[in-house]
Amino acid sequence: MLMFSILFLGIGLLFEFIGIGMCVAMATGGMDFNWLVVACFVLMPIIFIVIGAISLSKDLKERSAKRNVAKNGRTTYAKVFDIRTTAGVEINGMMPEGIHIRYFDAQGRINNDMIKIEADDSHYGTISIGETLEIKELDGKCILVRELENLPFEGSDVLIDPTISAYGEGATNGVNCPSCGGLVNVAPGCAAFCSHCGFKVRLDAEGKIVNDI
Repeated sequence: MLMFSILFLGIGLLFEFIGIGMCVAMATGGMDFNWLVVACFVLMPIIFIVIGAISLSKDLKERSAKRNVAKNGRTTYAKVFDIRTTAGVEINGMMPEGIHIRYFDAQGRINNDMIKIEADDSHYGTISIGETLEIKELDGKCILVRELENLPFEGSDVLIDPTISAYGEGATNGVNCPSCGGLVNVAPGCAAFCSHCGFKVRLDAEGKIVNDI
């Protein structure tokens, strides 16, 4: 993505400089005025410059955020919940992969994030659903550290259970835990673990607590 941004910006700047030179030549009588030349070598390159600059700024911001997570984030384990291709620039005919992961946050809640794996990344195509990943996490943003295949850890089976909702995922109801009375956010028809006592709270499709849990 960085190369794409630099390429767009470089092409725009190159043609813009050529266009400015032609405009100077037209202004000094070195060549006849031509609106087509102005449009192709002055106005059109501006579009490339703007697209390249915006894309480059976004890419640098993402890289800075990743460095911050790598430096200040906590190390934990996650489970791969889903894998899908994402919108982006093709590299060698392949689109970036979005790795949907679930992990326990610092408060013990099930949380999730999407990690984008570029086609030129060494992890591209090697990650599978249900695999364990070592990640760095900071304020709900995660980066991949390494793959650990099917390494089990405490609660790992819970993370890949599709009937258990993650914190902040979809529309949730705030209900009181039947065990300790603490507030738990649970999506109707799903279950979640109370972050206060660890009790599993399950709701029916209408959002009511199921009694036989």
